[in-house]
Amino acid sequence: MTPRTFALQEVADAVLPPEWSDSVRWLTRRLNRGELSGYRVGKTWRMTEADVEALIAKHRPATQAPVVESAEPEAVATVSFLDGLSERSRRRLERSA
Repeated sequence: MTPRTFALQEVADAVLPPEWSDSVRWLTRRLNRGELSGYRVGKTWRMTEADVEALIAKHRPATQAPVVESAEPEAVATVSFLDGLSERSRRRLERSA
């Protein structure tokens, strides 16, 4: 039995937010980049049920572990903008000061 396939408009209507103005184009761009799985028939993209489930799983927010506050605050390292300069830039800045 062949798997059920969907046109991009069907996927967009079922999965993506209705307020998006061009959800089919969003899907097409991700399919062309290889970020989503699907297959092409001529110039038309199609997605199987497994592809749609993978799309939903990929964009579902990950569950986060609860944040446990420690009794002692963490030490914050002081960072100067000089740390981001090259050795040559640092010397030039020191000479001009």
